[in-house]
Amino acid sequence: DQQSDQRRFESLVDEISRYNALGKYGRALDAAERALTLAQDKFGPDHVNVGVASFWVGNLSMWMGDSSRTESLLLSCLQIIEKNTASGDSTVGLVLRSLGNYYTEKGAFEKAESMFVKAMERIESEPEIHQRALALVLGDFAEHYRNRRLHEKAEALYRRTIEIYETKLGKFEPELGVTLN
Repeated sequence: DQQSDQRRFESLVDEISRYNALGKYGRALDAAERALTLAQDKFGPDHVNVGVASFWVGNLSMWMGDSSRTESLLLSCLQIIEKNTASGDSTVGLVLRSLGNYYTEKGAFEKAESMFVKAMERIESEPEIHQRALALVLGDFAEHYRNRRLHEKAEALYRRTIEIYETKLGKFEPELGVTLN
């Protein structure tokens, strides 16, 4: 039934998260593939669970060096998430961030910049700005500029990122150390 399928899906997402946190990306990808198959079979192609699983499969594939499906999965995810999430949800911004990282990796810098700008705009337009999501987008956008040797633009974004961590999230936020590095 639908409830047991939902519990199985949530269990797979927990498994993905655990393996991802441990750096066991191959195992996380295997669980994500199973979650995507389950979501497509049991919930239909436009269900938010398909979007969530597509997000994981797309990102994990990219992180493991096989980005052949990343763009199509993330674009599909974006379409599903936009249709199924309420205003005030930072998820769309995080999907756009992933697309920005993908396009940066592929050398499609104008597309990447467009995705990062859209991600920032989406998150900043929310009634309750999700500060951690905004900091993640700003940090990746800064890294995008740094890798292109556009240091002034990168510095401005790094400064905004650091300000968010120090004033909104706390000086002991683990990502602050990564940003300062």
